[in-house]
Amino acid sequence: MTNIAFIGTGYVADYYMRTLENYPDLRLIGAWDRDQNRLKVFCSFYKVRSYNNLHEVLNDENVDIVVNLTTPESHFIINKAAIDANKHVYCEKPLALSVEDAKLLVSLAEEKGVIICGAPQMH
Repeated sequence: MTNIAFIGTGYVADYYMRTLENYPDLRLIGAWDRDQNRLKVFCSFYKVRSYNNLHEVLNDENVDIVVNLTTPESHFIINKAAIDANKHVYCEKPLALSVEDAKLLVSLAEEKGVIICGAPQMH
C-alpha cells in the first residue's frame, strides 16, 4: 500500500477522489489546503485527516507521495518543498510555470532519488 496526501482540496481533488477507487494500492491518508474552510469540508466529506500546514504533511513519515492539486502558480514551490522532503510527487499540470523551473524540479528529484511526474493533458 502506498500512502498519498493531497495538497489542495478544490474541485480537482473531487475528481481525484472519484477515481481513487481505481487504484487499490493507493491510500489517501490526509490533505492540506491553505483555505481552511475548503479543507474542513473536503476532509469531513471524505473522512480523511486534515493536516494543519504543509510542513506537517512533508514531515509525516507515512506520506509516500504528495499529490499537488494546487493552482499552477503554486506548483513549483510545493513540488520543490516535497522533493526537498524526500517525497515522490504527482502534480497536476504543469509541473512549473517555466520550462527552466520544470527542468530544475526534475534534476532535484533525480538527485534526491525521488520521482516527480505530472498529470497527462486531456482534450
